[in-house]
Amino acid sequence: MNPLPSALLLGLTAALCAAHDAIPDGVEFLRAYMPAQDRETITEERLDREVRLALDARSQFPWAGKVPWELYENNVLPYAVVNEPRDEWREQFHNLFAPLVSACKTGREAALTIASCIQKTLNVRYSTERRIPHQGVKESLQSGKVSCTGQSILLVCALRSVGIPARMAGVLTWNHVRGNHNWVEAWCDGEWKMLEYNEKDFNTPWVMSAISMLDPRKPENAIYATSWKKEGAGEFFPLIWEARYDEKRRALTFPPESRTVPAVRITDRYMKLASDWVAAQPEYLPGSRLMLDIRDGKEG
Repeated sequence: MNPLPSALLLGLTAALCAAHDAIPDGVEFLRAYMPAQDRETITEERLDREVRLALDARSQFPWAGKVPWELYENNVLPYAVVNEPRDEWREQFHNLFAPLVSACKTGREAALTIASCIQKTLNVRYSTERRIPHQGVKESLQSGKVSCTGQSILLVCALRSVGIPARMAGVLTWNHVRGNHNWVEAWCDGEWKMLEYNEKDFNTPWVMSAISMLDPRKPENAIYATSWKKEGAGEFFPLIWEARYDEKRRALTFPPESRTVPAVRITDRYMKLASDWVAAQPEYLPGSRLMLDIRDGKEG
């Protein structure tokens, strides 16, 4: 047996030491920004296990090792996406998705592979018959039915299981139809990419079209992405299933107990992305689109 070259041996030793040193740092990071609801239930052993598995993925896949550590710990290490049940999914998902991306060379290729195969792999589909919007991984796998939020939770977890930074993004309400929508952002090619469950490419066409019709001046049209770490602005991700309707203001409100998921506001980036997408479509004609909101006039 030929001995390893000294330079390679030193490199491997340094990598192992760095990974070992990162474990307590990762555990401390998760604990420092842990939601209050988890402090009595998520154990030190659970945190240690999550960090070790995330670091294993970082050393296994070429794209994971290139991600800046601050971004990796905030968007791969976390064991939850929003306020869904805290199921342990990382090892199970790694066993499912690692073989699918074993031949991939880049995070972009791996992210698209997972997104396009996840419905077939998990046998979970969108359905209005799901029990709650923010189901945990376990219930979603058992029932086979999820909302767009449930789909996003599954896709975020799948991406994180192979070392791809991922987070949920969403808008509280569209401007042209009633209802909210949540999707996923994956960190690829040095930037966040819009990605959806069971899609083969970034920037889902109907979502881009819908975003292009938003009014960024309206608070309800703002677009947010989740974060584990609390940001300076104190933004929170709007959990629509926790919202209350204020009759006097005729608007949704979010009680303090619902503001548990830190967020970053990304409206401007998406407005530009959607505008560029619309302009690139073959049928695009420069000009303004007029939106009409026609309502019954019983209340004057």
